[in-house]
Amino acid sequence: EQHSPVLSAIQSTPSGDGLIAHFPFSGNAGDVSGHENNGTVRGAVLSTDRLGDANSSYLFNGSSHDIAIGDNHFPTGNAARTIAGWVKADANSTGDNSILFYGRQGSAQGLRLDINGDGQLEASNYGTLELDGNRTLKDGLWHHVAYSYDGSGSARLYVDGQLEANATGWVMNTNGRSAGDYHVLVTNGAGTQISSGLATVTVI
Repeated sequence: EQHSPVLSAIQSTPSGDGLIAHFPFSGNAGDVSGHENNGTVRGAVLSTDRLGDANSSYLFNGSSHDIAIGDNHFPTGNAARTIAGWVKADANSTGDNSILFYGRQGSAQGLRLDINGDGQLEASNYGTLELDGNRTLKDGLWHHVAYSYDGSGSARLYVDGQLEANATGWVMNTNGRSAGDYHVLVTNGAGTQISSGLATVTVI
């Protein structure tokens, strides 16, 4: 059985003070923020979350399953943003386990948050910048993870409320996807198990 990342909330507005997407995964992948970033579940199945609630997270197969979500009001360019959520990664997981990707699959034009092959939380701009945590998350336990960027060059990663890594001189150039281009995805890529009952993306 394989679990994968599950997103339940995304926050971001042009003014930087509002929720742009929220996915409580209460039986579906609908966005309840009012921005209509509803998810299309592609293969993943509902599962139990970290609190033991049924049908409140999603289970992925580690290869072909994902959830494609809308990107209305998602932060682009060098705008500030925060992504946070709960994940559970199998100790036997291999390869990178993507939690969220959006933007374009062009050099430095996207934003990816994942658990890398060494089990560390990792954020990248899909090209030139990469920020890695220190501890392994591939231990079969629930962890709260967060990536925060202030729009002024400072990026941080947190695990279970503790600062894992920080970087200065970080510049984002996230571009919106073109029609028919790469979707915003919630998935675990090549990994074997990631599960999440709650995730938020916030623009601050």
